[in-house]
Amino acid sequence: MAAGEFGLDVLAEDINDEEGNETRFLVLRNVRDEGNASVSSTSSSAQEQQQQQQQISPSNPPPKPKPRSHIVSVRPLGPPSSTETASSTSPATHLSGSQTNAPAPQPSPPPKQRKTLLLLHLPHPTHSSPGALASALAVFKPYGLNLTSINTRPSGGEAWTYVFFIEVLEVGAGGAMERALESLRGVVGDEGVRVLGGWGMQG
Repeated sequence: MAAGEFGLDVLAEDINDEEGNETRFLVLRNVRDEGNASVSSTSSSAQEQQQQQQQISPSNPPPKPKPRSHIVSVRPLGPPSSTETASSTSPATHLSGSQTNAPAPQPSPPPKQRKTLLLLHLPHPTHSSPGALASALAVFKPYGLNLTSINTRPSGGEAWTYVFFIEVLEVGAGGAMERALESLRGVVGDEGVRVLGGWGMQG
């Protein structure tokens, strides 16, 4: 259909693995916005050139820097008093003692992180129920688990049904993943979820 519409050559036909598979493409382009962007860019460059000319014009010389004022305290010459001597030496002695006795802070080790890859399948008729996928994914939040990746693939069984590959991130070693899987099986059943594997991560 697309080849006939746009005058393209068909290189191969019927290359799908499953009969009835369809691939749909959609190309969006806003020509009006592109034209407005070009006009806006031209006008903005003209305004910048005009501002630069005004800045270097003799009628608008750059402002001269203001002189800075400094305040200097003057002490009469003579030997320092006993109070000045004590005040000048006491902080140094105290600082030296604190540097010698205070231990250097040790950075805490980062928490352990682990990812688990799950295969999720919503059984019939659960997959056609409103919010079925949302109910399954909401199981992980109360256990502090983050879903870092979700990918879908055709199930290969009933038409227009899909399986979901889900990566779950667990921080720490509190057994939250095991408890979440028990709750998930209560939503999709024992056949609805399968653990494909897991791996540790650097903190």
